Amino acid sequence: MNPNAVVSATAASALLIVADSERNADMLYATGLFVPDPFIYLKNNQIVHLVLSDLEMDRAAKHLPDATIHSFSKLREQTAQSGIPNPNIGHLAGQLLNDLGLSQVRVPANFPFGIAEIIRETWSNISLLPDRPFPERAVKSPAEVRKIQQILRLTQEGLREGVSLIRNAEIKKDGQLWHQGCPLTSEKVRVAIHTTIGSFGGLPGNTIVAGGDQACDPHERGSGPLKAHLPIIIDVFPRSETTGYFGDLTRTVVKGRASESVRRIYQSVLQAQQTALNAIRDGEKARKVHATVEGVFDSLGYK
Repeated sequence: MNPNAVVSATAASALLIVADSERNADMLYATGLFVPDPFIYLKNNQIVHLVLSDLEMDRAAKHLPDATIHSFSKLREQTAQSGIPNPNIGHLAGQLLNDLGLSQVRVPANFPFGIAEIIRETWSNISLLPDRPFPERAVKSPAEVRKIQQILRLTQEGLREGVSLIRNAEIKKDGQLWHQGCPLTSEKVRVAIHTTIGSFGGLPGNTIVAGGDQACDPHERGSGPLKAHLPIIIDVFPRSETTGYFGDLTRTVVKGRASESVRRIYQSVLQAQQTALNAIRDGEKARKVHATVEGVFDSLGYK
């Protein structure tokens, strides 16, 4: 990025993103198109330019009929003819900016450093200005809310399957849970959850089924046999295969009889949750609600 540039990001109207849309939320939001490999998105004067592999061009043209679609291979050939041997995607992004006569362009704060360096070193007249590309993403449209509701319903189905497996398990004398003649493990519950989610069109991953001491370690996925009378945390956060939005539901269950300390913790969490729901309103700062919840736990003796 040009160290001599003193212009603010708001002074540049063009927006450049170089990423794949499978993992980059800004790129998916910008295009609505799932592409597994990095490609180039440039919006300038309300005109969208996409540089894609030849494999993706027809699909992109159907999905975004108003966009200008550039062939990755043809732009690479053009860039090589301009004197850059073996140009990569960074050179292609810079070539596109140069061809359009753009000297200033906004990029996301997480824009790849290597690509920024290539553009800076090859085209010293081009300034890349870090910015928030889509601040409007913070407020969900009615259509987005429906997409989130859809994936949450799917998440609920997976969670219900996992809880059902634990509910129907048999408690052995040693306290282990068994199901259909075998020990019930975190792995088996996770597979059941994932199978259900997948059958409804969701993409599960890293689902947490952690029992006993494992439940005390945040984001521990859980492994091995599950035991009765101890908390089992189930955290399910799949992605919709069609929209890319995520669901996220967490529940703590006990098969058998929960101890008095576990019941007290449960009631404390319930009280904190109710306090948070009462505190949430339009315009309220999330940090303030968070502090209120912490205050509940502090008052009950939980740090």
